[in-house]
Amino acid sequence: MKMQATSVALNGKAYLITGEPGAGKSALALALIGRGATLISDDITEVVDGVALAPKKYAGWMEVRGIGLVSGFRVCPSAEVGAIIRLTPGKPDRIPIQKQGKIPEFQLWDQDKAQADKVLLIDSILEGKLRIESEKGDIK
Repeated sequence: MKMQATSVALNGKAYLITGEPGAGKSALALALIGRGATLISDDITEVVDGVALAPKKYAGWMEVRGIGLVSGFRVCPSAEVGAIIRLTPGKPDRIPIQKQGKIPEFQLWDQDKAQADKVLLIDSILEGKLRIESEKGDIK
């Protein structure tokens, strides 16, 4: 299945970044690459049996708004999907209801300056180093 998503690999997991055109998907990917992630695919990501990979046409380059098509990034050819990061135009709830599903989804405000740090936090949660607690104190 092809998804409109930019994807990066971090600690062996793929993070699929989705959102409307201009929401900052590539900008978030660049920030994560600057913090050690590797590019899987820009703009279109193929997901097969829970594994994210770049269609050959999109492998190894990124469209960077205001600069152009840039190639030469360190690339990860594929990785198991760890989470979907949805960039949304409105601020998400302070304590969102966590969706229980096969692939965890997190909403980040598309104007949040701490997006990359929050993805690193999500990665630590998925690695089991941190945990999310509900507002009722139940640990998830």
